[in-house]
Parts: sequence; C-alpha cells; structure tokens
Amino acid sequence: MAWWDPEESGGGGMPDWVKWSKVLSTFTAKIAALQGLGYTNLSSRRRDALVNARVGGDPRSQHLIGTAADFVVRPDQVSAFTVAARKQGLVVVNEMNRPGHGAHMHVQMFPKGQTPSFAPFPKPMAIQIQETP
Repeated sequence: MAWWDPEESGGGGMPDWVKWSKVLSTFTAKIAALQGLGYTNLSSRRRDALVNARVGGDPRSQHLIGTAADFVVRPDQVSAFTVAARKQGLVVVNEMNRPGHGAHMHVQMFPKGQTPSFAPFPKPMAIQIQETP
C-alpha cells in the first residue's frame, strides 16, 4: 500500500479531494526541499491540456494534475540532482538530451501508470495544434 492509501492512513471514508490535497501538499514540500538545496530553476509544473499538447507532453502527464515538475539543471549537476530528487521519493527522468524538449530534468510523484485512481485528470479532449507560418 502507498502512503496515501485510505486503509493505511486510517482515512477509509476520506473524500477524494481531501486525499488529493494531501498528495499535492506532499509534492509541493518535496519540490521546496529541492529548491532549498539550490535547484531553483523550476521551468514547468502544472499545465493545462492545451499547453501540454503544445509542448509534446504525454496525454496522461502528471503535469496535468500538478504532480510533475521540470528543473533546468546544469550538466555538471545532473547526478547530484538525481540523488537529491530520489531521496525525496520522486521519480526522475533525465530529459537533458531529449530532442525538442529543452535541457531539463523531469520529476514526478508517481511512477508512470501508477497514478492513484482518484487523481483528477482532465477529461480527454481533441486538441489540434496549428503551426504558425
């Protein structure tokens, strides 16, 4: 069981919005801890579906629900950042060399595909991005 599981936390009848507020406050504290270590260049956190599509984000990205963040990190800081983020219990994805995404480190609260069922993902919608000439 995970820390936010109502059976484990003693909150079996806890409404989803209360559980989700605990998730967000925990994630915010983890991000603040990284910023306290000097990793202050936060380039993205929560974004809406349109912005997510525009930047090539996954339709089930945790950025859509506020449990993902991107940090611009110098190449010589990647290892230390990775260790610090993992100590916070975050999932780390190195996107320093990913084409079209800019040099950054992505962190998220949950492993891919393991987001809680009560996560407030927006309803899927058809989004078409028009390129400007």
